[in-house]
Amino acid sequence: MNEFDQPTELALLDETRGCRECKWFWGPTPPYGPFPSFDFETDFPPEVPKQLPVLSSSQPWLRAVDTGPGQIDPAILHGCRKAPIMTLGINPNMGGFFATPDAACYTYPRFSKAASYAYYYRHRSVFQEVVGRDVIRSRLDEDGRLLAPAAGITRQVVRSDSHRWVQIQVTYDDGRDSSLEFAWGADQVPVIAAKRGNRFAAHDALAGRLGKGGGSAELLATSVGYYVRFQGVLRELERLAGWPNETLRIGEDVSQGDLVACASPGWLKANYDIPQARISENCAGNKRFILRQLLQSQPRVLVFVGRSALAMFAEHAPAAPWLREWAERDIFHLLRETTTRPTYLEIEGQDVRLRARVLCAPHFSYADNYEPGVRMSRAAWQAFEADHPSDAAVLRAQKLVLPAESSEDLIAVQLQPDAAPPALTEQGRTALMAHYYAPIQMLASALYAETQSGQLELSGDRLARAPGGCRFCVNDRWAFPEGCPYPSAAGATVSNAESLRLASALGTSTPDGPPPDAVRVWRGSKRADLSDQDFVSALARMFVPATVQMMEPLGLVAYLPSLVPIELDPALPSELALVFYRSKEVYAEATKTPSGRAYGALHAQAFAAWPQSRSDFPVRFEGAIEQSTPYFALDTRANWQQGLTELSIARVDDAAGLAELGHFLSELRRAPPPGLNGYIFVLEGPFLIRWAHFDRASGASELNEGGLRLLTSRSADHPISLDVSAQVGPVPFESGKTLNLTFRRAAERGV
Repeated sequence: MNEFDQPTELALLDETRGCRECKWFWGPTPPYGPFPSFDFETDFPPEVPKQLPVLSSSQPWLRAVDTGPGQIDPAILHGCRKAPIMTLGINPNMGGFFATPDAACYTYPRFSKAASYAYYYRHRSVFQEVVGRDVIRSRLDEDGRLLAPAAGITRQVVRSDSHRWVQIQVTYDDGRDSSLEFAWGADQVPVIAAKRGNRFAAHDALAGRLGKGGGSAELLATSVGYYVRFQGVLRELERLAGWPNETLRIGEDVSQGDLVACASPGWLKANYDIPQARISENCAGNKRFILRQLLQSQPRVLVFVGRSALAMFAEHAPAAPWLREWAERDIFHLLRETTTRPTYLEIEGQDVRLRARVLCAPHFSYADNYEPGVRMSRAAWQAFEADHPSDAAVLRAQKLVLPAESSEDLIAVQLQPDAAPPALTEQGRTALMAHYYAPIQMLASALYAETQSGQLELSGDRLARAPGGCRFCVNDRWAFPEGCPYPSAAGATVSNAESLRLASALGTSTPDGPPPDAVRVWRGSKRADLSDQDFVSALARMFVPATVQMMEPLGLVAYLPSLVPIELDPALPSELALVFYRSKEVYAEATKTPSGRAYGALHAQAFAAWPQSRSDFPVRFEGAIEQSTPYFALDTRANWQQGLTELSIARVDDAAGLAELGHFLSELRRAPPPGLNGYIFVLEGPFLIRWAHFDRASGASELNEGGLRLLTSRSADHPISLDVSAQVGPVPFESGKTLNLTFRRAAERGV
């Protein structure tokens, strides 16, 4: 069987396990590690599939081979490939990096056989393997230990994020303060025994280096907060559905994956100096490991863990542009929207029928993210302080306002719906409770809704598997002793060739936009009785957001308004816009609805009446150019909500200039520059107003239509909510600026 014919789940195992593409992780001097490692004593230890209870302390797991210091191999999806719920984070945890006594105990798998690697990840749930502290102490090299010269207490332990170096600050019993340093080599494993607040005796080892290992080791299992966090959601789902408590399991009913296969101590922290874009491009982009796994797994529910994971997935899945719009938003706002408004990612192929409810969850690593309470951005909190100063003072005085653990830009207010401080005003309390979130209950309610619709259902003591077959557990290379407990997995699985094809399609921006004539070309002049300031305010606060919210349900698919600088020429329109609909017929029907008529009447709030303000559909350019008639020069169905749009205004005063323009347009139609897939223009008096659309990968080519260029404005994406109840602030509409209002279109929402 060649690599393209084999099942995706097996191809991904081999490719991921053997990947050394990112030289940041796999160069001559890796930035992290090495770490203690282990291998199984047999291919399939019977302890591996057994369910362990989640305890507050470590518990015995199995005896394994101590394989000494090594780097952490790339990881594949944790759990059953056909689990109906999948969570996606950035990359695996690296708890062994940190300068704590517990971190020194972490040990990581380094399997000699693919079968053992497969068995481990098939049954991985919420645990990290460790060895006992006494074992670690017994394996310290005698040479190179940092010994305490006298008894005392550790005040602080600081590890460098970028070097193999730690500083230990201590106070001896005689009152002396001291700062001790410890360093290790790129092939050595540090053991930091010192811990803040702990006492030590004279000659105790505060730090040292681990020996080379060998023989066998008794492995313990300790639960990891990130992996455990979703269990609370499962318990709440069981309660809502009336199912027996502790029926559902991480690893069986929920798989856990990462967009990047290699571990690191963190991702966003600048101190780690990780080349995020390059690693993301290699793993999630070029290799498409997780996209292909998603296509093989076909989960019923896909949970993005944190905004960074959502943003990375969206970057490499431009065929689902609504994800990119989501990635610009606050994660708690997304939690509310995705748990209350069902949205589905749908992909169809030869053996793929993916229809996954998409949920966005706060990061699992931070326990306070999942405590019910008020969450506000710093900007929102500052606005609350300005609007409700007395209430803000009460909350601060009672020490109920804290920075959130997960983000410096997030404020947590410890306020429950039934326990508000009595001194709060009703208005202040109402404003605060608009930002109240109960993440576990919200996520569980969304999952429960999927049980009501039939997307999720209990089959015996497990959730019914996701559609499609699977050969991960039983194939011609190995057979797990317990086999596969799910008969549905015997169906046709997704070939590697098919997952590669579909992942490539998902990773390619779709060119299919509206017909080139399905756009209203708007040229609006300011009402004479409005000041310039009031005009801009009316557009930014009301008209521009309302255009999207009122007209998207009626067929709007792209909207690009531009504010023309007042100083250019008083004869120019005050505002220009391209307003795209699915078709001309859809627009005609929209104007017959109450919402469409209301939107038409809204123009009078800011604009002069016809003919000073007008919009028209363009016609195909065939050679002649009429005044005030918009034209499209290219027949392609460009997706104007993606890519880059450039607005240009130039002055064309004479017949020679018009002849030059005609020649340019004829050549443009015959041989468009690379990346150009849309071109719309109109001649208003001596002014050529044109919009050119380029795919984002190619960027904007230099276009020279002749004449005197007065303005060039390139579009800036600005996401906008379709929720009419959302408090949408004024859009950043400034003189000379072109906005591309990004939003999820009806077809992308499955409407």
